[in-house]
Amino acid sequence: LDQSGSMTENSDLWTPVTSALLSFIDSADVAGVDVALQYFPLGATMVEDIKICTPANYTVPAVPFGALPQAAPALRANIQAHHFTAAQGKEAAHWGTPTGPAVDGVLQYLKQWKASHAEHRVALVLATDGQPSRICSKNTIDDIAARLAAAFAAPEAITTFVVGIGKLDRLDALAAAGGTGQKAFVVEGAGGAKTQMDFVNALASIRKLSLPCDYALPTATMGALNVNEVNVDVQKGATNVPFVRVTNTAACGTRADAWHYDDPVAPTKLQLCPQACEVVRTAATKVEIAVGCEARVVL
Repeated sequence: LDQSGSMTENSDLWTPVTSALLSFIDSADVAGVDVALQYFPLGATMVEDIKICTPANYTVPAVPFGALPQAAPALRANIQAHHFTAAQGKEAAHWGTPTGPAVDGVLQYLKQWKASHAEHRVALVLATDGQPSRICSKNTIDDIAARLAAAFAAPEAITTFVVGIGKLDRLDALAAAGGTGQKAFVVEGAGGAKTQMDFVNALASIRKLSLPCDYALPTATMGALNVNEVNVDVQKGATNVPFVRVTNTAACGTRADAWHYDDPVAPTKLQLCPQACEVVRTAATKVEIAVGCEARVVL
């Protein structure tokens, strides 16, 4: 989250944006989702301090990953502790927009966390109201887009969603590099209730888009995988919903609890039925694929 001085310079954007974040973490719809939080810039002791350009400033988040709702109190306290006014926005601590170094540092953290949480899908949400500062090297939109594209192309892909607070040039280039297929979300830049609602809606859309509707089967063990011993369970808040397997897309009908293989003879992935996909993207917090027990099949 961008905490540069411009977030309070012309109008108070900080209050509605952080209020939207608080609303998001308190929502029952996100129970079970892991959330971490980091800010930029960090590290300055004076105006035009090149220390803000150090990626190491951003590798340890202000609040590390924790599952909601248990993590909500720590996130709330930290967000409130970072509140700043227009007068404070002129201080050195809020000078500059080191987007590239912040992305570098946060991606390091995400890669490390993903390495020990292979069952999780990891996404970066970058929210900013300013152009990257020239004081930092390799801090142009093109430079940052290249790093985001590399993170998405890595074996353990990390996708990136972008939220622009106010219409900002070329943020769509960052969003395209992030691999989500989603343009940058644009939030009202005048402050107030419209800014808050736009940010709430952006977070809700990101949450909806974060869970995929098809899942690759483990190719390294395909020879040993019994396709009749695969089950899918979907967690919706505190409720676990068993999904069933159907033959193909045509057999889905209007079922909101079904999936099928891409190829029933030699499958490479399983796919959720269209209605089930909508359920997952609007209400689910976890999709669990279990191997080894007789599949629940609807013929």
